[in-house]
Amino acid sequence: MSPSHPSNCPTIDTLSDLFSYHPPRLGQVRRYSELRSFAREFAHAIFRNCPPSADRDAALRKVREALMTANAAIALELEDRGAPSFPMDKGPLGLFSFPSEEEE
Repeated sequence: MSPSHPSNCPTIDTLSDLFSYHPPRLGQVRRYSELRSFAREFAHAIFRNCPPSADRDAALRKVREALMTANAAIALELEDRGAPSFPMDKGPLGLFSFPSEEEE
């Protein structure tokens, strides 16, 4: 965690920036797109594998919330560091993969 990230320890002086529009800078669009792609795949997996229920609805909401929070972390970044890209079949930490329809 970066101690200088604007979302750490908000103050009255930083609130305005936290609630302002931050247009994407070079390199951020690709990162937003990669996160959206993973979130969409995860949401599809939840929808396919969980029965219709309040829990499924909550899980989908939390995926959206996680995506929005991750996007905010990028938007509020003090400089565009260009985080590394990960292969779509490995996930950002190599902890999960999304099976193709043929593998299921």
